Amino acid sequence: MTKILFNERNEAVFSQYRTFLARYGFDVLQLQDISEWPSYRGCEVIILDGELTELTHYLPDLRGKYQGGIVVSSNAADEATQIISLELGADDVISRSVKPRMLAAKLNALLRRLKCTESQEQTGIIRLGRLFIDRLNRRVQLADQDIMLTSHEYELLVILAENAGKVIDRDKLFEQILGRPYDGIGRSIDVRVSKLRKKLLDNEGCPERIKTVWKQGYCLVPDAW
Repeated sequence: MTKILFNERNEAVFSQYRTFLARYGFDVLQLQDISEWPSYRGCEVIILDGELTELTHYLPDLRGKYQGGIVVSSNAADEATQIISLELGADDVISRSVKPRMLAAKLNALLRRLKCTESQEQTGIIRLGRLFIDRLNRRVQLADQDIMLTSHEYELLVILAENAGKVIDRDKLFEQILGRPYDGIGRSIDVRVSKLRKKLLDNEGCPERIKTVWKQGYCLVPDAW
């Protein structure tokens, strides 16, 4: 069975989810104190129950040490909470009122993504629908057609594809690609994103593949290819 750590303090709620998720092949273990997660070996996903003020304290540290999936469960699963949780390192955000069957479906989807990512790291290949990136040979194809990219465009695409579904901060993109801190003025990343969209046949007026997240950065949509 797939082991899941659930940071749920309410015994009745935990018991309900443990019983239901067991039907779907999950062995759910209760995690009372998030700092104790290293003692639970072999767990593939941690579900964190907490408010945003709590998450900002321990989620970044957990993400830096834990390689499995992280799901945030929150009463306020609004857009702002989702964006901040994902930026801090969560893989998904759910409402506390989520039905157990939906939670099981989300966990299975996350596990599939994690296994796909592990395979891609071993082979150097990224596949997202019809988008193909060969990192070993620096080759990009879309619908079996070679896409010619500049060095910076390629690096931008790889960063976004490796973090598909997550918002990547514009300042961080600037530093990673250009090798210097963002000055708050230059729009070179925006220009490169625009050119990348055009080469990848994205809708420049209303992008569907590489979305702009206002005042945040960019997000490559994994199922838009």
